[in-house]
Amino acid sequence: MAAPVFAQRTIVWLIAVGGLSFIAAILLIAFGEDLLPTSTVQANAYSESAIGHMAFVETLRALGIPVLVSRSDSALKAGPSDLLIVAEPPPEQKDDEYLRGLLQADRVLLVLPKWRAFPDFRNRRHAAQVFRVPSDDVDDVLRIVASHGSTKTVQREIDWNDNRFGGEASLAQPQLMTADGLTPLIDSNLGVLLGEAGESYGRLWVLSDPDLISNQGLKRGGNAVIAVGMVQELLPPGGSVIVDEVIHGFRRDPSVWRALFEFPIIIITINALAAVAVLLWAATGRFGSPIPVEPPLKAGKTTLIGNAAGLLQFGGHTAEILGRYFAVTFADVVSRVHAPAQLAGAALDQWLERIGKARHVRSAPAQLRRDTELATAAGRADHRRLLHVARDLYRWKREMLHGFGDNSRGRRTAEAATAQSRDRAGRRH
Repeated sequence: MAAPVFAQRTIVWLIAVGGLSFIAAILLIAFGEDLLPTSTVQANAYSESAIGHMAFVETLRALGIPVLVSRSDSALKAGPSDLLIVAEPPPEQKDDEYLRGLLQADRVLLVLPKWRAFPDFRNRRHAAQVFRVPSDDVDDVLRIVASHGSTKTVQREIDWNDNRFGGEASLAQPQLMTADGLTPLIDSNLGVLLGEAGESYGRLWVLSDPDLISNQGLKRGGNAVIAVGMVQELLPPGGSVIVDEVIHGFRRDPSVWRALFEFPIIIITINALAAVAVLLWAATGRFGSPIPVEPPLKAGKTTLIGNAAGLLQFGGHTAEILGRYFAVTFADVVSRVHAPAQLAGAALDQWLERIGKARHVRSAPAQLRRDTELATAAGRADHRRLLHVARDLYRWKREMLHGFGDNSRGRRTAEAATAQSRDRAGRRH
């Protein structure tokens, strides 16, 4: 037998390292995009820069409002009781079917774009330069929901009208809008900051200036009060806020591997992994040395006799065997007790019975002969009866040859002792 290439411990280590590598690869495929940090300075929910929306999302979560930052199929995720926030979509997506599909949800807050930023190469989470989006580009986004809308940048002081949210906006160079079909919710003498589109599919609010919800602007004046108030009024009880980030390039395509670790499919995954673990444990591990496998055929006289008896019984030859056993047994007894050769049949049975009485034998030869004939009669083969007759024949033979009580062992011992004494006496002479 050739020696193994690797030691058993080495094989265990190789299997362990390979298994861990496989698991790590699956986790990276499923959750690699979530494990790696998202570095951005643009206006989105992942941005920590001044124009980002991370503070707005975290504020809502701190207030107990469920928030989902969506990276795929946001319109399908938004139900009738959910609020979909489409914050600062890029103007170049004005004709994109995905963006227009988002605005067809039941409850939507559309925030018009205002800023673009370039990252600081020393810290890519900070913006080095910030530029305003041209008004024409902002108007293109507004006209998706208001065909005759336009925006403008206000450089002077604004007189805000009272609003239902209880706070006053504090904005530097606010971006306001005017549009047909928009019902003002927060307005001033110079334009509208928040309005409701009357011709939309569902309930659609438009916020003209994103500084109201930006990381830097949220802490100014009553901006936070207004921002939270907008969400609370648009969001029905029990609903969730869904912030779409597909429009900002953070799309995450559906993955079978990721779905295996998400509820409720993860329950099936856990059961499958547990079944595989039990199978491997049952196939590779054991306690103590293995139980030796019994040979299909045991050696020895007992096995040989047992197999022969089984074959004879299976073939239906037990009656013939008993008849032969009776004949052999009687012949052996007759020979060893020196019965007269001229005796046969009933006379022989009577002579054997007299010898048996002298030796206190319990069975009579004539009775044994009748029992054998009855047991071996055609159509009456009873295995139990056959065994009883064979046992009686065996016992009769032992008693005829060695006396009642079957003291053959003691007789053989005495004979051996006598022979040994004679041998010693011969040696002395």
